Amino acid sequence: MLFFIDWNIGNFSVTNNRRFYSRWDYDWFRVANRVMDFYFFSRVVSSIGDRTVFSYIVEPLQEERFLLFLQEYHKVYPLEEREVLFLKEVYRFFILNYVIKDGRYFFHDIYSKKLLKEAFDIYLPSIDTKFDINKILKVLNF
Repeated sequence: MLFFIDWNIGNFSVTNNRRFYSRWDYDWFRVANRVMDFYFFSRVVSSIGDRTVFSYIVEPLQEERFLLFLQEYHKVYPLEEREVLFLKEVYRFFILNYVIKDGRYFFHDIYSKKLLKEAFDIYLPSIDTKFDINKILKVLNF
């Protein structure tokens, strides 16, 4: 289990009077399986980098840089095969929860609608067409 508090400054907003305005990120406070944050790790180590206009494509989970991160992580904190297999569902949960269910709370209306459309047109279908869990299993010698 992982205890996680996300204090990233981008996860909240304040008014001109310096009053708290919007809610914290979806993972503000939770106890969860450690692989729940691996999609975010994959985005952090991605060669794409941070952008003003972004998407939540599945490809960062397959990038060489993320695979290298996983190999090193696995040396220090060994993963179980079932945790690795869970990554596919973690990504699906993230899209369903963060983009589809609650996206309107995190993003401006125009941007949340864009991400919502992409969720149905790109993100969810890509789970079965672009995500190969065997690539990760092989790198970790499972």
